[in-house]
Amino acid sequence: MRDQLMARPSVENLIVTSDLGKKLELTKLGVEIPGARYVKGKNSSVMVELETGGNSKPAGVIFSNGKAVVVGTKTIKDSREAMSELKKMIKKIEKGINSRAGVKIENIVTQFNVGVELDLDLVNSKISGCEYEPDKFPGLLMKVKKPQATYILFKTGIVVITDIDDEKAADKASKELRNFLREAKII
Repeated sequence: MRDQLMARPSVENLIVTSDLGKKLELTKLGVEIPGARYVKGKNSSVMVELETGGNSKPAGVIFSNGKAVVVGTKTIKDSREAMSELKKMIKKIEKGINSRAGVKIENIVTQFNVGVELDLDLVNSKISGCEYEPDKFPGLLMKVKKPQATYILFKTGIVVITDIDDEKAADKASKELRNFLREAKII
């Protein structure tokens, strides 16, 4: 059990963005990029599944303001490869995009296991500001400012950490939560 309490959080998903440097015609991209799908709405976009050398199945999302987003990777290397592939697809149709712009990590989703079942009602009673409505969602949502992160705790002991932008922050956030749960005599 001690090993599980000390285990580092594993990266489950990276969300990265890049600025393509120009406005884009989404309907054209949606029709001409193979396998792409135009999604009309308040934040219209084009979505496309990407192939990378990694084990993940990333997706690209393109917005008319020239922002590109890649989700579904677990490493920055895979994120960069997926973004590069997305830019190549766009560049075949939209000349003049900035294909050299780097990627920015917007969010990392990690998870770890505290090694014991959690009494979420007890956690909810000991921590003010939690959101826990088990009839709607089985996890307890807890947002903290230091370190800035959002935790989702599940009865099984699985904890998801999100709203962070680097792995060191995930490590720090997991240690802080473990310490808090110990001090509150929850684990």
